[in-house]
Amino acid sequence: MAKRNKIRHDENTRQKIQASQLINRLQDHVLTHKKDPDFEKKEMTPSQVSAAMGLLKKILPDLQATELSQSSENPITPIISDRPMSKDEWTAQHCMDTPSGPTTRTD
Repeated sequence: MAKRNKIRHDENTRQKIQASQLINRLQDHVLTHKKDPDFEKKEMTPSQVSAAMGLLKKILPDLQATELSQSSENPITPIISDRPMSKDEWTAQHCMDTPSGPTTRTD
């Protein structure tokens, strides 16, 4: 039998997997009807729901705290055109030339 390679996930990956499992469990609980034969397996007590929600708040980022701001030094200027750009125009405006070819800007 071939030797199995043990995959080592970093902390961020483990947290994403745990968050996914919690979300799946909560979705099963919420979306399962009482007539479903697996209802008892998917049912959660109020304390289990509360604990799962508390863990999700620790794992997932809180999007309520996201804020978009601009400074007068770097104003956000929308560009609205009456015609779409060609591929060459878009590449010239949004890509930097490097020895290996054009690449997307990171700034």
